[in-house]
Amino acid sequence: MIAASGATLVSDDAMNALCSKLAPLATLLTPNLPEAEKMLNWPRDSIQTVERMQKAAIELHKLGCANVLVKGGHLGEHAAAIDVLYDGRTCETLHALRIDTSNSHGTGCTLSTAIASYLARGLSMREAVLAGKTYLTSALAASAPFRLGNGAHGPINHGFRTHSWQIPDSAQAADARRDSIRKALALYAVTDASLSASRGGVVNAALEALAGGVTCLQLRDKGPATRLLDDALRILPAARARGVPLIINDRVDIMMASDADGVHVGQDDMPAKAVRALIGPHKILGVSVSDNIEDALRALADGADYVGVGAIFASTTKPDKTATGIQFLVKMRSAVGSEFPIVAIGGIGPETAAACIFAGADGVALVSTIFATDKVRETSASLRASIEKALREGKTSK
Repeated sequence: MIAASGATLVSDDAMNALCSKLAPLATLLTPNLPEAEKMLNWPRDSIQTVERMQKAAIELHKLGCANVLVKGGHLGEHAAAIDVLYDGRTCETLHALRIDTSNSHGTGCTLSTAIASYLARGLSMREAVLAGKTYLTSALAASAPFRLGNGAHGPINHGFRTHSWQIPDSAQAADARRDSIRKALALYAVTDASLSASRGGVVNAALEALAGGVTCLQLRDKGPATRLLDDALRILPAARARGVPLIINDRVDIMMASDADGVHVGQDDMPAKAVRALIGPHKILGVSVSDNIEDALRALADGADYVGVGAIFASTTKPDKTATGIQFLVKMRSAVGSEFPIVAIGGIGPETAAACIFAGADGVALVSTIFATDKVRETSASLRASIEKALREGKTSK
């Protein structure tokens, strides 16, 4: 109805017919903010907050449709892409990673088509919307490096999973992907079944960590595959709603079965090159290295997106690991260069996280610091704030 450029695509008569005739038949309405304002006869630019998006969704539902998804892509001041889903009973705010690109022509059609496809596969409305948002985010990321056409908004590659566009500068695409992953590593939470057993279990602890603001979540469980898969499927919708990658530790099969965002392997697991061949180019691949720079360089050459370095300090989670110390992070950063993402792990707490960032890490991976506490959400929120402060200070000092 109204394009991202602001152009009106239908007449007033057609808009009235849509609201009175088509809306009552719709399973889901998916207006962007200008479209919602037009449908409700609200003043232009009157929806500028999440609260107003929620109000709009409730009012639009009165047109007779089953569900409303108000899309907040025009809320450009937010770091996340925020949408509001209303089913006639509750409003839910959904978050996804905002991709910085002008290639947004066709995002609305891509999202609606993806949601319809997921509904046809038997997903619930909420699940289909979350899956559709994830698909759109990936399509935007795949399209971001392109500079096509003369208009303000270039095209989106909605078929990126089956057909990759050829671009003149493949390094540009790689840089965009690395930057996205680098940002996700800031506060990297790694679950622990034993630590969470007395605190409501892994799923409950993971949901609390997500609510607190962790930027990446690794599901690590050496137990039965059925339990790991069930936990992954239960956590994934919440992670997708917040735009947080869900990484599976070791188990490539569980990652593929759950359609999680990536997998993390160690030096004794399947080689990185073999993992990359199995999971394809779009999933995230992390590799653990301890005190061997050669292992890190080999992993990156074989297709790893990032390396986990440590244990930096003595760790109760893996007491057999020798602490490498902060200075090893400095050496690792120097060896791999500034472009490859690094996450520090092992014995890191609130008092040492900033030091790891200043030494060259893009983020810190934490286990007991988050999951050994009875206040997972509050601890995560506090850590997120301090790590973001350290990242800002680190950029300023460079």
